[in-house]
Amino acid sequence: PTETRFVLDVDPRHGGDKTLAQFEGQHGALPLTPRVLTGGDGGAHYHFAMPTPPLRNSAGKLGPGLDTRGVGGYVLMPPSRHKSGRRYRDDADRPLFETPLAPVPTWTLLMLAGPTFSPNGGPTTGGTDWAALLAGAPEGERHTVAAQIAGHYLGKGLPPGEVEEILLGYSAR
Repeated sequence: PTETRFVLDVDPRHGGDKTLAQFEGQHGALPLTPRVLTGGDGGAHYHFAMPTPPLRNSAGKLGPGLDTRGVGGYVLMPPSRHKSGRRYRDDADRPLFETPLAPVPTWTLLMLAGPTFSPNGGPTTGGTDWAALLAGAPEGERHTVAAQIAGHYLGKGLPPGEVEEILLGYSAR
């Protein structure tokens, strides 16, 4: 669980390495903080100290291939096995339990505090754009969006059977 730490998940399959390189070109390199190599093709989890107020999860809000895990999230730890068959492992230069957690970079906090963008590219107005989420999500964000939809409607008190029907419609799209 990532209740006490904030994790930046970089997924190169969805362009996360390029997105992160662009941000580092603009804002400087990420601070020295623990990094776990995920076992995918160059993926990594950067672990940071949880800021106050605490941050929640996001999928793609920072840009393509960059997800975040915070309150309500989780990440796998070494020596877990990735779906590729390779294992999660510490970056030898920044081992998870030997490297102090750095603060979350200011640019990251500012971007996460900014407007959320719907899948069609436009900003949402006040809160979550549920119509856009229900219309579908890009590959790599589908599971996270489905969980967000389920949590939203279950939290509103809809019966689980109705939420299941909503998710089946979402899944078909």
